Amino acid sequence: MPGTSVTRTHYRGTRKVSVRHRRRILCIFPRYAPSFGTFNYAYALMDGVSAFMPPQGILIVAAYLPGEWDVRLVDENIRTTSLADLEWADAVFISGMHIQKGEIRRIAQRARAAGKTTVLGGPSVSAAPDRYPEFDYLHLGEIGDATDALIRTLDEISAHPRNNSALRPSSVCHSPSSRYLRLS
Repeated sequence: MPGTSVTRTHYRGTRKVSVRHRRRILCIFPRYAPSFGTFNYAYALMDGVSAFMPPQGILIVAAYLPGEWDVRLVDENIRTTSLADLEWADAVFISGMHIQKGEIRRIAQRARAAGKTTVLGGPSVSAAPDRYPEFDYLHLGEIGDATDALIRTLDEISAHPRNNSALRPSSVCHSPSSRYLRLS
């Protein structure tokens, strides 16, 4: 199965980004490097467990993208991104932490080799954007107005950019909060 389609619920309220073009966005969450903190050695003790936790951040980004855009998600802790996944996409979004840096770079290299626009967000790039010069766009900080600027930019581009633009939010106070529901 080449990626999982994500059903998006828009929670932006009055913040709406209008788009004129359809885009295919492939969201990829890199495999964790084996470590004590990712509990990979304990998976065998739990039936059906093959990953540390859901890729919450990139799932929120997928939900935030325009409903007119097709979005797929690959969690590389479950399966590797295929060439067919990359060929399908117009742009590849990646999110990760420092422990995933090697995998982040490997995914970027594959996406660039396939001629895709690359976007990196998440805690690693937000803390150290200078470590990721190979990406077309760096999304720094939380979701919000910088995300809106990225959406507008991706809606307008027709060719693969090579400019390593850093998109920073002007204010975190405009960022939506995570929504946790009480499970009964």
